[in-house]
Amino acid sequence: MKVTDEDRSRIEAYRASLGKYPKPSVTADIIAVRPGYGELGESQWRENPKFALEVLLIKRGQWPHEGCWALPGGFIRPTESVEEGARRELHEETSLEAHPLLPIGVFSKPTRDMRAWIMSNAFVSVYKRGEGCNVKGGDDAAAAKWLRVESPLIGNGTFMLPFYDG
Repeated sequence: MKVTDEDRSRIEAYRASLGKYPKPSVTADIIAVRPGYGELGESQWRENPKFALEVLLIKRGQWPHEGCWALPGGFIRPTESVEEGARRELHEETSLEAHPLLPIGVFSKPTRDMRAWIMSNAFVSVYKRGEGCNVKGGDDAAAAKWLRVESPLIGNGTFMLPFYDG
């Protein structure tokens, strides 16, 4: 499509008018999951007999919430799509390559983050048994670790995920 001088003038006027609207920052968060296991011995693995799922979490290395466990993710750059940013953030923070990313929701409440209006796009990435064993913290993540979730608790309108290490 050819852009005319009139189009350029209209585009410039339109872009100038955007300043009157507040703009959110955009992030992506990745819920990386795999089946949970119990260790039998050296290099021998078996599936956990209880319902178990492992979720990859990072330990935040910077403010806010420094030292707390969180989902890997971060801000999207202006030169990338949300999916590209999600893949980059997952790799930078955990050294894990993203499998297909399944979008699960957008979280956009203006007051959900104390820093600013930040819209987060959430994805799930599913891994098989034995995949992602060599994760490590990088970029602004002090650590990365698979934590086991056993027997989710549902009660009083609350859904809780108890995490276990090891």
